[in-house]
Amino acid sequence: MALGDEPMQEGRAARGFEGGSRPYPSKRDWWIVLIVWGTIAMTVLAGVKAAQSAFASSLALAFVLSCAAVVLGMLTILYATYYIITGDRLVAHCGPFKKSVLLQDIEEVVPSHNPLSSPALSLDRLHVRCRGSVFGLLISPRDKQGFLADLVARTPQLRLDGDRAVSGGHR
Repeated sequence: MALGDEPMQEGRAARGFEGGSRPYPSKRDWWIVLIVWGTIAMTVLAGVKAAQSAFASSLALAFVLSCAAVVLGMLTILYATYYIITGDRLVAHCGPFKKSVLLQDIEEVVPSHNPLSSPALSLDRLHVRCRGSVFGLLISPRDKQGFLADLVARTPQLRLDGDRAVSGGHR
């Protein structure tokens, strides 16, 4: 098991919600985990240095609190990025952020390594192409085959074709 890839066992995502939908945690590339933890370490170090400074003023306190907020935000993104397929939507959660697309608007889901910013912690991604959207949604479920099977089962216009879900007409 890679660094940062421990199973999601605590919190709202592990219990499932929205009609018992299964959460699909994001796959995490080791180098992304390393960058996030390195940034956290540098932020904590900067906060400690500011707290120890000779001018422990309200400015230093504000800086320390800002550092704590950055650390909390990064941990939330690192350990709370997952995807849920609800009755009518695919919802991507990335820490405090959320993006959803209607299942009926999904035209296809294909493998991608596109590095654009997205709610994905790996470059081993799926590109969800949607009607009416130029960019769609890039996600990286750890269990890509399980995710695709679940998505196809809930989306009548899609059919499974190997490592992708493609338009196949209504079943």
